[in-house]
Amino acid sequence: MTMLDNYLNAVRRNLPPGGADDIIAELRDVLLERAEERERDGAVDWPALLRDHGHPLKVAAHYRGDQYLIGPELYPFYRHFLQKVVGIVVLAVGAITLFKLASFGGDAGQIIAKLLGALWWAVLCSVGAVTLAFVLIDRFGGMDRHFLAWKPEELPEPAVDQPSTAESVFEVSASSLFILWWIGILATPELGGPNGFRIEAAPIWTTLYLPILALLIARLAYSLVSWRRPNWRALRGIMDIGTSVAAIVLAIIVHRAGQWATVVGGDPAQAARVESSLNFSLKIGIAATVIILAITALVASWKLVRPLFTGEGRGDARMLSL
Repeated sequence: MTMLDNYLNAVRRNLPPGGADDIIAELRDVLLERAEERERDGAVDWPALLRDHGHPLKVAAHYRGDQYLIGPELYPFYRHFLQKVVGIVVLAVGAITLFKLASFGGDAGQIIAKLLGALWWAVLCSVGAVTLAFVLIDRFGGMDRHFLAWKPEELPEPAVDQPSTAESVFEVSASSLFILWWIGILATPELGGPNGFRIEAAPIWTTLYLPILALLIARLAYSLVSWRRPNWRALRGIMDIGTSVAAIVLAIIVHRAGQWATVVGGDPAQAARVESSLNFSLKIGIAATVIILAITALVASWKLVRPLFTGEGRGDARMLSL
């Protein structure tokens, strides 16, 4: 076989099987035409000609349809989501480790070493899972149809207070994952410590299982409306206020329970101390959550009634009827 045949065979090995014959035939014609041009000036230096044309892998890459795991249209969402997920994982692993160090005691060096190992593995798994999910979305998720089916009339007005598309995608995805965790599809990590200690949820969470699930679904619906129908300011405001008020009511009921976690196993006296400290921290956290939710509801209420005083948003009723 000639050097040209070897070159074309190397290119063929890296081409999609369907159109390889046509591509190789076209490439052969191109190279032979270039060889004829050089032959007019003397003998053809095939090594130089093929080197100038490019490495077989590089040449084959021009004919392949998929040159990336995640396409440029989806990559901004992937990067934003990955940053959020990794940040949450780092904070969660760090918080759990600090809690174990403060509550259960033990060798700080060993706990920090375990933290670094757990953190590395958690981040690696998170990056892999998010990347795999977005690769599948890019290949089979219909992104091309999404970008072809967009409607100019659905673009938000400049005055509309709307989160960015990347933020909306993250909120919808995070809400969906949290719902899957709440209903038990995603495994719940076991919070345990040395000496046989184990942390379990208090009965109040079982009592409020269905109301909390309904609130999570309602909040997911709000995120979807904010993303897909940003001009529906009235509906967005009502949903934001409604879910915030419902969350405040549930948080108050949870707060009145007085106990939100139990510590079992190990030394009973130490378990009681850890349980008391943990519930005190949760009590402060729930109270702070109520305050934040109240502020959120007030802000959403002001955004809802502000157009009545400023004359903005007169088209909301029309948008709600679409």
